[in-house]
Amino acid sequence: MMGSLYSGVTGLKANGDIMNILGNNIANVSTLGFKKSRGTFFDILSTSLTGGGSSMQIGRGTYMGSVETDFIQGAFEKTESVTDLAVEGDGFFILKESGADGNLFYTRNGQFIIDKDGFLVSTDGLRVQGYMLNPETGQIDYTNETDIQISN
Repeated sequence: MMGSLYSGVTGLKANGDIMNILGNNIANVSTLGFKKSRGTFFDILSTSLTGGGSSMQIGRGTYMGSVETDFIQGAFEKTESVTDLAVEGDGFFILKESGADGNLFYTRNGQFIIDKDGFLVSTDGLRVQGYMLNPETGQIDYTNETDIQISN
């Protein structure tokens, strides 16, 4: 009797977990660069019952084993801002807090503006990182990323 109640409770808990993920997906449907998530269910180890010359396994319940982000390519949309960008395929924009030791952040939200100092920044002021051209060779210098600054 207790085993069947435990199996039912694990199913309710897993269902609640997946409802949280679905609620998060719905709440962020209009968030720029948001990627939906999905839960994966797993069986809790089963137990074997033997008797009367036969044996069978009875499940002990379920749990949500992992949450996976779906990075499928979304549709591109035209905007009115020339500084709005998009990533096609795999990859992220790299954003950095100002200062020498600023933290790095990764996003697919390409809504950028140019700040008063000419730097390409996110709407919350993080500077977009990129690689510069070597002026002597005309090749991209992949040795270090730097703040993207737009000059006239």
